[in-house]
Amino acid sequence: RKLGRSRKKKKNKKKAKMTDVGGAAEEKTSHKRRLNLGEATPFHLEVHPSKDLLAVATVQGEVVLTELLEDLTFKEKARIKAHEESCRMVCYNRDGSKFYSCSADCAVSIGDTEKHKIQGSLKAAHTSGVNSMALYDGKMLITGDDEGFVSVWDARSGMKKIWSLEEHGDFVSEICCVENKKTVLVTSGDGTLSTYDVRKGKVEAMSDPLDDELLCVLPVKNDTRVVCGASSGALEIFEWGWFGLPCDRFLDHSESVDTLCVLDTSTICTGSSDGQVRIVSLYPNSLEGTVGEHDGPVECVRVSPHSGHIISCGHDNFVRVWIKNQDQEGEEEKSQETLEPSTSSGVEPQEAGDKRRRGTTEADNSSDDEDSDDSPKVKKKKRRKKKRTGSKKKTIFFDGL
Repeated sequence: RKLGRSRKKKKNKKKAKMTDVGGAAEEKTSHKRRLNLGEATPFHLEVHPSKDLLAVATVQGEVVLTELLEDLTFKEKARIKAHEESCRMVCYNRDGSKFYSCSADCAVSIGDTEKHKIQGSLKAAHTSGVNSMALYDGKMLITGDDEGFVSVWDARSGMKKIWSLEEHGDFVSEICCVENKKTVLVTSGDGTLSTYDVRKGKVEAMSDPLDDELLCVLPVKNDTRVVCGASSGALEIFEWGWFGLPCDRFLDHSESVDTLCVLDTSTICTGSSDGQVRIVSLYPNSLEGTVGEHDGPVECVRVSPHSGHIISCGHDNFVRVWIKNQDQEGEEEKSQETLEPSTSSGVEPQEAGDKRRRGTTEADNSSDDEDSDDSPKVKKKKRRKKKRTGSKKKTIFFDGL
């Protein structure tokens, strides 16, 4: 009994060591492809138009500039104090030399990407907190606040106000510019989707108010459809030119859809308050799968135009990078881990494989010599081999056709 107990103790120690190694491996993989912002909770992120340089807006009123390297690790460039209160959104200009940010302190700031400093700030741009913004045609900056006001500013001449309208009964959740159609899409917490003519300064169309808040908007299918994320978890799909009521609806999200981005003409990426980053196919509408997960709501999802990686930020204070073929990478890592013990024993993988093959052939020969009296078993093996060779010929024949 004492010997049995000692053996069990040794086995338990070995198991504990293996679990410790596995936990360390998980920690190493988890630290890869993510940026820890510390106590700064991100609200929004934007990717540079020509390189993998991210601008992250945080609750502390900072704009964090960080670079995504080729090995999918982050290199933080600077933390710029842009606002006194929480910074809610960031956007780059066309060449990426400047960035614009808006905040709950009712101000809009302009920063230099290379010099890492704020060039100027327009205080009291709105009477309430600025919640969303977008740059139209590289010349006009469009902002929306918590009271439903939409304002347009001339970005070339010192941020002079062009016009301002109050058409929504609740906060402006997102602004999206569609320059091909010369229109601007605006969603609001009152459940409406509206289109603006920026040059004329008027509303072209507005949908009927829905029961749910519309939190994000995105044009898809070559600007023939408009997708809006709702607080109920539904994707409300509108047909371009018919914005009265949605023409279609997708209901595979358990909680609110807070952010959207385009992968291709018929595929989008969604971020939800349940922490899931999903890929959704449109027409036919189907949920392709989950890319990754945050420990809290997902605030923003974007795709890098340079590398094509999916980048997201959430309430877990992390900025993460996701790859579409993560399953293939996981299988490759597992195969490499299985090969590591053979290389550490001093035997090369090819030699070890040859020795294994030789060992199996020798074992087969010895078993054939010992079981020479059992003739039926040998005949069955030969018949199976003949069937396999016949199936191969059939596949070659049809492949030729």
